[in-house]
Amino acid sequence: KEALQFDVIIPGDVSPEVQELMQHIQEVAESLLYHWKNFPIVLPPSLTSQGYEKIDYRDLFKAPTFDELEQVATDTFGDLKKLGEWQLKSVWERGQFDVPSFNFPGQSHTWRVTRLLQKGTQNANDSLLGDMALALRLLIITAKNRFISNTFSLSQSLKSWGTGVWKLMDIVFGMPSTGSGDLASKMRSERQKYLIAELDIKPSHRHSFAKFSQFVIDYSRLSPKERFKRGDVNPPPIPYIYQTPKGQDIDLRLLNKDVLNHCLPVLSNILDRESQGWYINYRHKLILKLKGDGLTNEEISKRVNEMVKEEYLHRVYKAILNNAELESVEVGIGAVLVQQAKAVMLMKKAIVNIETKMQSHKGQLLAHLKKAYPVKSRIKGWVNEQTQNFEREFVLHHMWSAHEDAISLTEEEDLHQTAYFLRRDYNFMKQREPVLLKELEKVRVPNRVFVFHMITWLPGNWVTVKCLDGEETVVPTQLVNEVNQQRALPKTGDVRYYITKETKHKNSTSYPMWRWLNYFQRTWAWTWNSMFFFGLVIPWCSPVSLRALVFPRPFMPNRVISDRDGKMYLDESSTTHTFVSRLAAIWNSVSKSRTDFETAPDRGFLGKGVTRHLNRFWNYFVKGVCGSVLLVVSFPALCVVTSTSSLCLAILAPVWMPVMSLLFHCFCFLVYDIDSPGNQNKICILLDVVLWRFLVLGTIQPIAATLFGFVACPLTAMAISLFGVLRRGLRGLWDTAMYNIVIKSRARVPASDGFVARRIAGPGLASNYFFQIQPAQALAALEATMETEELEMYKARTTDLLEKPVRHFSTFDGNDTCWNQILKAFANSLDPDETPQNVASHQDPNLSAGVPLSGDSEVAMVSGESQQVVVFIADDWTADSGRKKWVHHYGDSMLKHLFMFDDTYILPDDRCLFTFCLMSGNLIVKTAVETS
Repeated sequence: KEALQFDVIIPGDVSPEVQELMQHIQEVAESLLYHWKNFPIVLPPSLTSQGYEKIDYRDLFKAPTFDELEQVATDTFGDLKKLGEWQLKSVWERGQFDVPSFNFPGQSHTWRVTRLLQKGTQNANDSLLGDMALALRLLIITAKNRFISNTFSLSQSLKSWGTGVWKLMDIVFGMPSTGSGDLASKMRSERQKYLIAELDIKPSHRHSFAKFSQFVIDYSRLSPKERFKRGDVNPPPIPYIYQTPKGQDIDLRLLNKDVLNHCLPVLSNILDRESQGWYINYRHKLILKLKGDGLTNEEISKRVNEMVKEEYLHRVYKAILNNAELESVEVGIGAVLVQQAKAVMLMKKAIVNIETKMQSHKGQLLAHLKKAYPVKSRIKGWVNEQTQNFEREFVLHHMWSAHEDAISLTEEEDLHQTAYFLRRDYNFMKQREPVLLKELEKVRVPNRVFVFHMITWLPGNWVTVKCLDGEETVVPTQLVNEVNQQRALPKTGDVRYYITKETKHKNSTSYPMWRWLNYFQRTWAWTWNSMFFFGLVIPWCSPVSLRALVFPRPFMPNRVISDRDGKMYLDESSTTHTFVSRLAAIWNSVSKSRTDFETAPDRGFLGKGVTRHLNRFWNYFVKGVCGSVLLVVSFPALCVVTSTSSLCLAILAPVWMPVMSLLFHCFCFLVYDIDSPGNQNKICILLDVVLWRFLVLGTIQPIAATLFGFVACPLTAMAISLFGVLRRGLRGLWDTAMYNIVIKSRARVPASDGFVARRIAGPGLASNYFFQIQPAQALAALEATMETEELEMYKARTTDLLEKPVRHFSTFDGNDTCWNQILKAFANSLDPDETPQNVASHQDPNLSAGVPLSGDSEVAMVSGESQQVVVFIADDWTADSGRKKWVHHYGDSMLKHLFMFDDTYILPDDRCLFTFCLMSGNLIVKTAVETS
């Protein structure tokens, strides 16, 4: 450290006060400011390189070269090698051969010979077995399915004939169409009833149950209006504690939605909290422990997942039992939640055990089929048939195994409540369910119900219904021949009335001949309705009726019911004018128009003197005379003709309506079946039966299936068999000749791909591979990375110390403009290299260290070796046990980050593994190459 000396030249034109101030500033600056005269930088000693050979880290990871085909194909004299005996044998058997790799011990390059020269006995035999399997498939699968199957078979044609005859009878007569209803919901309801049939309220909770029952009874007696006035009423609490006949307590509080809603947020927090902070280390320890037992990666992964799940559940159960928030919601609810969770896990475990057992037996069956039936096992349809038969038998023999295992597991865990319900469910499904199914299947429900409406002619026969407090009562019908004068008054009370003007007749598809029953009921209803319309409505109640022609005053044919007294009043909106009232209306309109014209002020374009004659002509002649003549001439004739025709149609309705109903039924089976009982085809059902069921499926299908099954399949199978045998024989002769004449004497190891031989496998061809590193490489890379961080920290501290004088000068400096002008002379007197702007330029930007490992490289390492590296680095850096533990965790995380390892470090089984070469001076660490 050396004090700064300022050579300041004071200008002569400044005042004495400024000169004195500048001298004082110079004295203060020289006493406070300093610079480094020399600053030796001594790097900290390396903790890992003392006493060891220096390593060039750029040569630490050398990826092996894959281009070695020329090297493996030539001998010491530069000539191509001839194939050995074992390679020739491989060519004879498989049509390919392997060449050992030089750079990758344990790996080999695989070459496939063109089939023009050699196919291989194994490949030829596989082709023969494939041909035989195809021929056999035509006989035992395809031909068999032409006789018995769900599509294109003789059995399907017989079924089509039966279905066609049934549909034809249904079209002509109407065959019964019924169903058993929703059996699933019925069985579910019966199952739930059986589960709780034995339960009784615990004696200590019977008082609360009685209060709740009384509340339900009282509330059900209230009218809707009173319920609305009361609003939301909080009922007494429902008891959820029950007892079995043997005195076992049953806690059903989890069925309380309010309790569950309060517990869910707490449970969510517990699940999140217990899944953090332990998973990685615990999983890592388990992998290390199981790796030493010699298990495969798949077994390790499976067992680790199971043990991690058990540990997680154990932590969650413990947290739930000790949680105070859950206890504040309901006392003991935590234990109920834990028991429910355990029960669910045990039931899933029982199901998984059965599924695992079935898959294990299924795998053994497939292995047996491949060994015992080398030809049939190549037929996918036959194998599927065998596996389906096995699964059917397995399910039949183990139908209750899941329940039995779940009951035993829950009893072992002292989950007596779950065991009770499982046993009840087991007894129901085994004993009661088959009986209930038979009983419920006997209860047949029609697939469709038809309703025919017949209008009631006389208003006195209409049915008046009174609605009060949700109850409907039939009251006498009262007719009043006047308009309701109180309809504008507000309604009082909750009474409501409505009328029924028709009678309903029902028919269903439960009975035979339901189409003819529909025909008769439809004809009967339509006949009476048409007679009512043509014989009563049109001739007596319509605007062109005889009543409108004869009556002098308008009439009201319709009636409406009053909600105040339930009486039937005349409907004013149905007022119908008569012949006389229409004439009067015409001349009243003429009079009103003339009066309006004469009383209006004379402010028109031409004046009333001119337009009065036009108004008289329009009103008296056009509207009055012409309208009256037209009404007198046309209205009586229209009323007489319409009413007479309508009466004739009404009288003849029993004659023409059955014909119309019959035409409607013909439309149903010829065009669109409106009365169809199900979701089946409704368009042209007669053509569907005749053309599709009888002709195509019933006649053409059996002929084609017989020809295909008896003629085409056997002939094709025979042709394929002969072709396979001939191909195998000719291929054997050709391969033998080519092997003895060409391959055996002239075959060599190729150095590149060609027409005759092509490389299909080996180093350099795999797209998914790992570079396996050794402990020495990982240790060197880890030490380099850790020392790099150490040097970065040393660099930061040294830089801070170097820049300290500069910061002092910056602090001494100010921001005032006048002050800066005074100090400018001091700054100009500094060495240019010591200014703050030039200090940073002297720092070497190339001082860096790192590991030359490509980020795209995929690196794998054995778990045990990675731990050896971490333990070694911890022991080498410190002897203190506390710091050693910290270095151990730090090195483990650094190793994961450096090589992007996962939590296992386990080498994968399905990817190729190559090895980096570690080189240091004359030291070359040779490692074996592993492959899956």
